[in-house]
Amino acid sequence: MKKLLNATVSLFIVGLIIFFFVRYITKNIADFKKILLVSPFYIMLLTLTFLVTIWLSARMMDLMLRGFGLKLKKWENIGLVNITNFYNTITPFRGGAAIRAIYLKKKYNFNFTGFLSVFPAVYIVLIVSGSILGILGLVLAKLFYNQFNLLIFLFLLSITLLTLIIAFFIPKLSETKYSLLNKIIYIINGWQIIKKNKSLMFKTTLIALMQFIFIAISYNLAYSSIGYKLPFIYAIIITSINSLALLIAITPGNLGISEIINVFVANLIKIPVIESVLAMLIWRITNVLLILLLGMPSTYLLLKFKKLS
Repeated sequence: MKKLLNATVSLFIVGLIIFFFVRYITKNIADFKKILLVSPFYIMLLTLTFLVTIWLSARMMDLMLRGFGLKLKKWENIGLVNITNFYNTITPFRGGAAIRAIYLKKKYNFNFTGFLSVFPAVYIVLIVSGSILGILGLVLAKLFYNQFNLLIFLFLLSITLLTLIIAFFIPKLSETKYSLLNKIIYIINGWQIIKKNKSLMFKTTLIALMQFIFIAISYNLAYSSIGYKLPFIYAIIITSINSLALLIAITPGNLGISEIINVFVANLIKIPVIESVLAMLIWRITNVLLILLLGMPSTYLLLKFKKLS
């Protein structure tokens, strides 16, 4: 019943977003014809940046899992990232994470609570890294372009401080006689394992920052493909805010949610709405096509490998 309700809510939100999006396109059809003129060169460059972020995601997952004593093959890490992206795109509420957890359980007997310990650890690293990068971007925008948005600054600062307090001031907890509560404690204590490993924290933070840089490059390329010169600092700010969309995964692939956030932020930093919508449409189409192209063969190969082993 709960799954049916979640699916219904997700489909309703997607339907609502598509309705308003189609309505917006019909009113600005002349501007949207620019998409037909986008050079394949930009699509190729966009694809390359997406491939780099996939590799970085695989590297981060590998490091996090090693922190819990689980070592996967390099191609297996990349395959799992592709599968996760694929099922996140075709299912609501980040269904890809569930598929990945099932695979690790079946293949390596890696328990679900262990997986759930890795999951928030990745989120904490991404949220803090993304927020700090966004704050830096706002400061640089003020210095070089005399543009500053206090609302975005206070939002990112609050997110950063709140996440750091939760991550570094919650002590290790003792187990209780209640199994459900123990699972939550296990997740919290799992973060303590990651936190104590200074080398792991440094490497994952560095990878997260590199991911955000390449995502910012992809946004920059998407805007350039329609002839709009987006300052790279602004691309960093958009990337930073959009990284927090991870927390609002209520539609397949965050369809519509991510675009709304991008357009809203772009408007706050004085980027025309039509340009931001066009750029995000090109970015989304290229990204989804690549995810579908890699996701299906990755699913087949990993499942085949599991059967053979």
